[in-house]
Amino acid sequence: MLETSRLLIKPFTLAMMRAAIKGPAAFRQVAEVNVEAGYPAADYLAMFPFKIEHMTANPEALAFECFVILKETNTIMADIGFKGGPDAAGRMDIGYSVMPRYRGCGLATEMVTAMTAWGKRQPGVKMLTAHCDKANQASYHVLRNAGFRMVKETEDGFYFEINA
Repeated sequence: MLETSRLLIKPFTLAMMRAAIKGPAAFRQVAEVNVEAGYPAADYLAMFPFKIEHMTANPEALAFECFVILKETNTIMADIGFKGGPDAAGRMDIGYSVMPRYRGCGLATEMVTAMTAWGKRQPGVKMLTAHCDKANQASYHVLRNAGFRMVKETEDGFYFEINA
């Protein structure tokens, strides 16, 4: 678990993912915290069956998939993680999403900064990477404020890196 001044970042469990698939009531019961309406987002929830299968076979991967709690209200308001452990070159790609009502107040930067610091300390990690769509200027600024540097711009997105 990671803790910042306003946030707790905790690894998902397989039980939480299975409960989320069953529905909001089951998820709230297993999560044992308040859950923002609409969490997890449909596109993230759709990946849970694959994640459950992968993490059942690779339990160490659970450490890289986290949910974020706003301490003030004990509410899940975001998720963050790395797309698996480091690859053969020592790179890990970070991804995250924040529920709409929690955007624009620095929480995303706070959680990305904390998770980045954690990621840099993991064995075999040499570099962290990130990508955001060009239309997502908020994420662009979160990554820059968390210390990532933009290394590539394409028609549809920005690519970032930070050395471990």
